[in-house]
Amino acid sequence: MITESQRRIDALASALSTLQNQTNTASHLSTLIIQRSRYLNTLTSPASDASAKITQASQNLVQTMTKMREAREKFDTIQETEPHIKHLYEGAKELQALRRKIAT
Repeated sequence: MITESQRRIDALASALSTLQNQTNTASHLSTLIIQRSRYLNTLTSPASDASAKITQASQNLVQTMTKMREAREKFDTIQETEPHIKHLYEGAKELQALRRKIAT
């Protein structure tokens, strides 16, 4: 006949055995998850690097377009003011010629 304390000991031993089995299974599954996450990282890292390079290239293009727009605006300003600058230059040359004429 099994005593109450023996039944409790057997129940605890069974629970401990179940706990050990579940711990072993959890440990094995954790190892598999770690391996799969490392593999996934090897797949996603190149994509992340490429994405970062594409983002940088996009930013470079935006900056280049901004600089080109600024250069175009400056070029347009030069074209608009060129006749006035030529007119001022010709006027300055005429004044210089008049000064020389008056000085002689």
